[in-house]
Amino acid sequence: NLIWLEDYIASLECKVRFAVTASEAIQLLVDEDYRAVIVDLNIPKGEYKTTDTQTSHLYDDFPGLKIAQVARSQGSSGIRVVIYSVYQTTELSEIANKLGCEYVPKGRPKLIKDAIREILKFDPKQRSY
Repeated sequence: NLIWLEDYIASLECKVRFAVTASEAIQLLVDEDYRAVIVDLNIPKGEYKTTDTQTSHLYDDFPGLKIAQVARSQGSSGIRVVIYSVYQTTELSEIANKLGCEYVPKGRPKLIKDAIREILKFDPKQRSY
């Protein structure tokens, strides 16, 4: 899934940065501001610890939720954060909605392409959309 996605994003003249763990992704978000954040829920956790006791089991099971949460708390507009996953449950959808993120199922390339094109419509220097 990552190779075609990287090729697609590069074809839009955007650079791509990958993180191999949730900890690494969170550090990238702390260090830089990104035009878009596309999160796989099933990324390996790395070293981050869950602190949200109400939803900790989901954040433990799906480390990408923590990445989306950090991206949103760092000031990324919800339109700039896309959760891209094979997992489709009501609970995950509700969390994505609470975070204000787009939730796109894998295996639907048109939907992820549409989500990326929507992100690129906005000026990245604007703080709110």
